[in-house]
Amino acid sequence: MLSSQTFQHTHLSVTWFLHGEEDEIPRPIITLDKDLTVKPGAGFEDGYRAGLISMDKVEDTTYRLKMPQVQQSDQGKFFCKAIEWIQDPDRSWTQIAHKTTTTCNVEIKRIVAPDAGSFSVHLKASKGPLQEGDALDIRCSVNAQNLPGHFFSVTWLKNQQKVGQIGSSGVLTMFDSYKERENAAEMRAVKTSHTDYLLTIRSARSEDQGLYQCEVWQENMNEDGTFKKIQKQMSSQETVSITAKESDLAVVMEMKDVVTEGDALRVSCSVSGFKGPLSVSWQHKKDSGASFSDVISLTHEGVMRNVGARYQSRNVQTFHSPAGNFILELGASATSDSGEYKCIVSEWTVQSNGEMKKANTKSQQKAIIVNSVESLMKVSLKSRTTNVPIDSPVELLCTVRGPKVSLAVRWMFQPRNSTVQTNIWVYQYGNRKENRKLSHGSASKMSLYSPTSRLETTVNTDAKLECSVTRTTTDTSRFTITWMFGSQMLLTMDLDAVVKFGPAAGLEMDQRIRVEIRQKQDFQLIIQQVRTSDSGQYHCEVEEWLQDPLGDWYSLEKMSVSTELVVKEKASDFKMNKANTQLKVEEGKQLMLKCSVEGIGSDSTLRYSLTWMFNQYESSSVALLTYSHDARLKYNSFDSELEGRLHFSTPEVGVFHLTIHRSIQEDRGCYYCQVQQYQLDCKGQWSPKAGDKSGFTNVTVQLIENNLHVQKEEQSLNISNLQAGFTIDCVIESRSSDASVFEVTWSRDQRNEGSVIIFNASRDGTLHSAIDNKDLVFGHPSAMHYKLTVPNVNPSDTGLYHCQVVEWIQTAANKWRKIGEEMSGTISVHEDTEERQKNVSFAMDKNGKYLFIKEGEQFDIECSLDVGKEDPTHHYSLRWVFNRPESTSGIPLLSYSYDGRLQYHTENQDRLRFSRPTSDTFHLAVLNSDIADSGRYQCRVEQYQLDCEGQWKPMARDQSGSTIVTVHSIESKLHVQKDNRTLNITNHQAGFTVDCVIDSQSSDKSVFEVTWFKVQEEEGPVTMFTARRDGILHSAITYKYLVFGRPLATHYKLTVPQSNPTDMGQYYCQVEEWLLTANTWKKLDSDKSGVLSIYVHTEGDSDKQTDPLGTALGVTIPLICFLVLVIILLLRRDHKRNSELKKKKDCLWAENNPLSPMPEVTPAAGDHS
Repeated sequence: MLSSQTFQHTHLSVTWFLHGEEDEIPRPIITLDKDLTVKPGAGFEDGYRAGLISMDKVEDTTYRLKMPQVQQSDQGKFFCKAIEWIQDPDRSWTQIAHKTTTTCNVEIKRIVAPDAGSFSVHLKASKGPLQEGDALDIRCSVNAQNLPGHFFSVTWLKNQQKVGQIGSSGVLTMFDSYKERENAAEMRAVKTSHTDYLLTIRSARSEDQGLYQCEVWQENMNEDGTFKKIQKQMSSQETVSITAKESDLAVVMEMKDVVTEGDALRVSCSVSGFKGPLSVSWQHKKDSGASFSDVISLTHEGVMRNVGARYQSRNVQTFHSPAGNFILELGASATSDSGEYKCIVSEWTVQSNGEMKKANTKSQQKAIIVNSVESLMKVSLKSRTTNVPIDSPVELLCTVRGPKVSLAVRWMFQPRNSTVQTNIWVYQYGNRKENRKLSHGSASKMSLYSPTSRLETTVNTDAKLECSVTRTTTDTSRFTITWMFGSQMLLTMDLDAVVKFGPAAGLEMDQRIRVEIRQKQDFQLIIQQVRTSDSGQYHCEVEEWLQDPLGDWYSLEKMSVSTELVVKEKASDFKMNKANTQLKVEEGKQLMLKCSVEGIGSDSTLRYSLTWMFNQYESSSVALLTYSHDARLKYNSFDSELEGRLHFSTPEVGVFHLTIHRSIQEDRGCYYCQVQQYQLDCKGQWSPKAGDKSGFTNVTVQLIENNLHVQKEEQSLNISNLQAGFTIDCVIESRSSDASVFEVTWSRDQRNEGSVIIFNASRDGTLHSAIDNKDLVFGHPSAMHYKLTVPNVNPSDTGLYHCQVVEWIQTAANKWRKIGEEMSGTISVHEDTEERQKNVSFAMDKNGKYLFIKEGEQFDIECSLDVGKEDPTHHYSLRWVFNRPESTSGIPLLSYSYDGRLQYHTENQDRLRFSRPTSDTFHLAVLNSDIADSGRYQCRVEQYQLDCEGQWKPMARDQSGSTIVTVHSIESKLHVQKDNRTLNITNHQAGFTVDCVIDSQSSDKSVFEVTWFKVQEEEGPVTMFTARRDGILHSAITYKYLVFGRPLATHYKLTVPQSNPTDMGQYYCQVEEWLLTANTWKKLDSDKSGVLSIYVHTEGDSDKQTDPLGTALGVTIPLICFLVLVIILLLRRDHKRNSELKKKKDCLWAENNPLSPMPEVTPAAGDHS
């Protein structure tokens, strides 16, 4: 493939060469000459004439050699050589460049007839991406001469390990772990034909991937029926890849939303989309604020394990139902079983080593409520008769509504004007009935005593409430005690001293209260670790029981005493360290801030939240971070960069550390923390108790002082050996910080030029060379020693060299600060040019030029040489450089080497056109100019001379004067004709045309984009048709063919054929003017045309026309026609009457013409009768 970057008219000649083993020099095969003639090389004439050698040109840059029937003598190294030619004014051709491709070694093998017993083996595996579970086919094909007379043994190998074998006798043998898979019908191998053997894996696994190969032995059968191996062939290897299949595992929980206390709690977890064995884990949490705890697990082997601590004594089990669901059962559910349950299902797969591996896990959770029996129980007492005679029976109906549970029913009676209730009859658990006679003579003599009616204590202490029976009815009396908290029962103790807790105890308080009997008749309620929520009225209700002669117990009236419990908070000993401190830190170092709480005890119910505040100088305070009492950390930084440098820790309770990494100047200011103390109440809620603020820490960040020093030794170097090159050392003697990095830039000063950057080593290690025609060598032998080597010196390399070092330090994630910069000493590079200067034979035009160009236009720059005497041994290389206004660094545009190579160095190379009209004139054209093209253009020329050894040596160099180019913006001059017109259409076949005439434009280089719009009543503009600037036409009307026309460059028109009433409306066009500048299109301006109003008339709707002129014409024209017709008829009638009178006058009949005397007439002179 060939390509040329020369813009002058050139021709290419292409020659293909063959360099055989016995050839001393390459032999040309075929040549396409510069005049497009094809010539065969010596020795290849016969093949060319026979059509066995040809060269085709494919597309524009590819030349292809064809040799359909090669011979053994044609092997060797093939390559092609292309030569670029240019035609001189005398019409002779001159070679300006040539290129040779790399060689291609072609080996030609003789065709050998296959042996009678030879054979070959081919392997083919299933194509396409395979996933686990897909079928895998591996086919081995044997190609042999006289196939029916041979026996073959075929073995499949994977990664050089045997998988299976079909012997010569057809017996299948599977090896190693593949035996089990073959027994499970997961694999099979069969001989499908005389030549094909097929290994099939029905359900592929990931371990089945690898390199597969077929090993085939040709065997002969002995007389005893055994087989003898003759020869072996191996197929090529083929890679099989198997990816893990994404699991479709899905989990759905099914359960009742509400369960009654005492019933079994059953949760079902339905699983689908699984391939392997499954395991399940069940978890439970009481409320949203709690964390999940384990209930029970079922392994993939079906073993129950990991029963949670709360369920060790419970009847809990999990199993895999026949329907495929996982079931969790809790026997005799309690209200504490309410909350959320989570089902975690894991799918397992078998690895190649036989071990089980968890492949995928899915979970789902759902809430359930366990209602207490008491909350669901409703009891009502009814009677059909409320007034009955004495000694008559009374029928009472006690109705119980609620869950189906065992009941204990007690009937009680309370006489009128009495507060004592007496048991009448008891039905307990369906086993026993007890009848009681009313005891009219037994009156209670019991009295109660409480030591105090008000008890004050502090939180986290034990409160003791006493209730004593000071007098009893009998010495054998027994008592039931009920403690009430407010109106709710706290606990009750029956006759057997069995204690039951009531609703007031809750889920947490029952762990802190107990009842003690100090003596037979002294009862004490103890509340441990009291809280402020325990404050209130406590009532001790005592019921006295007596035993009748039958041994049954019955109760007397109740009595009660009250005690008010007052729980006060402890005086808080919480306080902050309020000492103000001063802290100085060096830039880039770590800043450590500390905030501590004093007087912290071992109270586990206390926790602390913290907010760290920052007050920058002359600004308000902002929150940096917040640490809550429940250990949640939230960054509130107003600066995302600062947030990334913050690190918070709390090494012990009440001690908080804030670390700011890589401190910067913006970190200086005042820091303090605000701490809030929280305490856990009886309901498990954290409530604020106290708060305080720490002292201030004033932070000062000291900037790193500039201590950068670069070695400033001045050197002078006179180079005589141009191949040796020279090195510019840059040695840093001292630095400002060990954490700093350096950016080193080497520059060169030459005569008539400013300082030009030649190489840069940036702080991030990126290297950039500004010299395109030479490979500069960068070195960094030590941390503070940089060097740059300039090899193969030529005259353009002379000048003053120095390096500039900039020291940087990273102050934040993406922020760097420059500490200082310093320049090294200079090294003056000279070339021994005494002899060379004697041979300088050209000069440049140094005169400055000015060009003023309009945006979008082309401008031309010329660079000419003043050559005293033409010398064919002199060639010239040129480099065009561009400097933007107020910029000292030049931007290379292109380079033209002495051997005719042209190279562009800018991204706008599509707009540059280089030419060399004469041997001493170089021309550069810049197309589609842009404002950014303004600046100074200069060309630099170097002279080369061909020496006796055929090498080109640099002789002299010079540069032209500057051409200052100024590109001005184009002022908009776009104007579209704006005549408003009205058109009435009665002939629907006529259609109408919307013209768009451009009166003036901003530039001759600009192009237009024209869009036609239609406006109807109560509608906005609708786009009809667009003629884009690139010539593409687009119609937005699909039901009609619009006709586009452009009779002139500034005249566009759009025709709407066969108009109908739907075409009525106002039409106009909008023109956009575009100009190509640089490689982008710039919109200069837009303008609208006048409006064309279209009215389409139809028959029979003249009274509906909206045009007043049309309405008047519709009435006037028929009236005029009628009047004309009447006038014509009247004229014809008068004409007829006159004709009849004339006929009567001319008639000769007497009756029609009565006689009358005629006067005599005397003939005049000259008359003849």
